[in-house]
Amino acid sequence: MNLSTEEEKADIIIAGAGAAGLLLAFQIAQEPKLSGKKVLLIDKTKRYGNDHTWCFWSKEKTPFDDILSNSWEELEFLSNSFQQNFNLQPYRYKMLKSASFYQFVWQKLASHPNIQFIEAEINDVVDNEKQVELISSAGNFYCDLLFDSRFSQDWIKQITSKSNLQLQHFLGYTIKTDIDSFDPETIRMFDFRIPQSGEVRFVYVLPLSKNEALIEFTVFSGNTLSEKTYKEVLENYISNFFNISDYRILEEEAGIIPMTDYFFERKNGDRIINIGTRGGLCKPSTGYAFNRMWQDAKHLVSELVKHEAEVEKINLKKLEIRYQIYDAMLLDIIRRDGGKISEIFTQMFKNNPIQRVFRFLDEETTFAEDFKVMKSVPSFPFFISIFNLFRNR
Repeated sequence: MNLSTEEEKADIIIAGAGAAGLLLAFQIAQEPKLSGKKVLLIDKTKRYGNDHTWCFWSKEKTPFDDILSNSWEELEFLSNSFQQNFNLQPYRYKMLKSASFYQFVWQKLASHPNIQFIEAEINDVVDNEKQVELISSAGNFYCDLLFDSRFSQDWIKQITSKSNLQLQHFLGYTIKTDIDSFDPETIRMFDFRIPQSGEVRFVYVLPLSKNEALIEFTVFSGNTLSEKTYKEVLENYISNFFNISDYRILEEEAGIIPMTDYFFERKNGDRIINIGTRGGLCKPSTGYAFNRMWQDAKHLVSELVKHEAEVEKINLKKLEIRYQIYDAMLLDIIRRDGGKISEIFTQMFKNNPIQRVFRFLDEETTFAEDFKVMKSVPSFPFFISIFNLFRNR
């Protein structure tokens, strides 16, 4: 790609066109005051397919509600000692397939000529104080402000020695049956009734209709399992807990999400801001990220409008230290004995209104609510974690 010097210069560059990069580009496109800004969105691939399923809960309507696969206001929690259904109002639990999201965002961006996608391998980004240089396979690009969402397995290896790194890994089937097998009004968010094997193991079920659902086997642990193990646990669950023997697999998805107490820097100099997983927006103790990235994108766009002439003054949403400590304690328990998490989550869901649980996971609780949540769960594993955190740091 041969570009002139003028084409190589932009006001804003977004490095990486995954969920975080596209959410930010989408939010910029929605802001009329930024319509004069030249924005380059750079990635080696322009994504279109179903490579992710994002789930999140929200009290408010989102721009993506019309393209959701489904949403629910009833939730079922299951463990060996406790089973209960919850009404989520005012929340709704939402499921968004990446193919629908990609198509929706690319169509929106197509009507904004100030936002341009460039397909290129990104080699490096450098803050030269007065501007940022992005070095890529398509040439070098320059901007006043760069948002960096790049994240790779190699980077995970680099942070392992500096943190407690656990992995959320999973295999899911979207299946269809010939008979009615599911309650389409209720999600099964956690089912801990499967053997824990010293790890955090659960299944969640997202029904799309009475005879179609996404059923996913998820593990939190330091190491992944064999492909055979994922399939055996998932298929045994479908057979034993739903009594389903005949079904068609419409889609299959697998993935690995890093869960770490590593402190991710939000800024790399005054003109490079880290977003997405690179910016610590993936919640360490649960892996939920989509809604956090969207809220962050909205905040960043409001700051861009406020400080467009002085990008170094952009304020970032700060991750409160108390929630980082809570996440670090939970990750320490997962590292030591993940099998204890089943009872911790059981007591949390049993002894708290579901709305308080969601506020706690969203990091929106007061100190008084935090105390109620902490008081409701077994305390001894957390005392050990506090000791370990102080000893290690």
